[in-house]
Amino acid sequence: MTWTHNIIGIEIQNGSLLRILVDYLDSTDENNILHDSLYVNASAYNLEWLKYQIQSKLNQLNLVDTFDVPTGEIDLTPASVLTATTKYSSAQSSIASGGSADSIYTVTTGKKLTISAFTAGAAATSSALQNHVEGAKIELFYDPSGNGTGMTLIDVIYCLGASVKFVENFTTDTGNGTIAVRVRRTNFAAVANEIYGKWDGSEI
Repeated sequence: MTWTHNIIGIEIQNGSLLRILVDYLDSTDENNILHDSLYVNASAYNLEWLKYQIQSKLNQLNLVDTFDVPTGEIDLTPASVLTATTKYSSAQSSIASGGSADSIYTVTTGKKLTISAFTAGAAATSSALQNHVEGAKIELFYDPSGNGTGMTLIDVIYCLGASVKFVENFTTDTGNGTIAVRVRRTNFAAVANEIYGKWDGSEI
């Protein structure tokens, strides 16, 4: 298509401002009309300025018409919004004196796990208190191999007869079926003891 123009009127605005009314017409479709206005100070108005403004507009319109994108090459479907899924892992059990127990969570393939909190606790046994033996150590590890080798300690809590919660901000690499996080509960008391460990987070 080719665009042409018609100057359809000139109005005086506030005594010194001219408003020039221009219609741009599609030569292939008489119903396709673009209305426009040009404003200029009456004392600065001249024909060359008007011709320049109109020609610039025509060039823009004709350029847009030549920008042809084949159907289907641009996907206008809104991108999906990624939503985080709440995740947690907890374990509580009686552990023998000097013993330990691991709880392992494998990160979902294609997702990253962010741990936001780590909570741990241990019961206070009369034997532990009488002998002044530390109650428990609860460790949170990043376990990229998933088998307990090459681990990184994220945090550790020592406790006896209390529960402790730490705020965390740790994000794993993207899950590949192997990457995991591991909670290890170790009992230092002289007798078996109830020990608890939990992390909270989200995957996205």
